[in-house]
Amino acid sequence: DYFRIHLAEHVKELLKPIWKEGKLSKDAHKLIVKKSVDKVLATVDLHQVPATKELITDYITMSGTKIEKLVKAYVDRHGTR
Repeated sequence: DYFRIHLAEHVKELLKPIWKEGKLSKDAHKLIVKKSVDKVLATVDLHQVPATKELITDYITMSGTKIEKLVKAYVDRHGTR
């Protein structure tokens, strides 16, 4: 699904600096991407899922802060210390 793919790419971009610093294992990275995407998708009603690239970009832009907080919480929980 197109929305899931774009969302996963966005989460990976958020994780990139943390990954490069060596603060995430490969398994933790995969887990955080999966959990973050699943959590966001669970909050969107099926009929509200953005279908076009423009709508997906708008959704990610509008929800960016919330997505960043979610990803940070997962990094705090699953990242290496």
